[in-house]
Amino acid sequence: MLAFIRYSTLRLAVLLVVGAVCYLVGLRGFGLLLVALIGSGVASLFLLDRQREALGESVGGVLGRINARIDANTRSEDIDDAPAGTVVPEPDAAADGEPPASA
Repeated sequence: MLAFIRYSTLRLAVLLVVGAVCYLVGLRGFGLLLVALIGSGVASLFLLDRQREALGESVGGVLGRINARIDANTRSEDIDDAPAGTVVPEPDAAADGEPPASA
């Protein structure tokens, strides 16, 4: 969450700086807005690279934990739904496309 707030704040600051420079140059109205948005977007590609990487790692970690929780719940549901005495294959074993080995 902190990475998101930091990146968003810096992105807004870059927009305001580029907008102020455009205003001092003499742009007004829609032209000012358009040039400031495009200019700040290009500038942030280079200036905010590390912050964008940190944000991506943060979001990736959150999504990874959510996916792990979903997988754990799915496995527990599979075990709960299986009839007594049935062997439930591990998800990795079933993912290779081959049917489970019968005993």
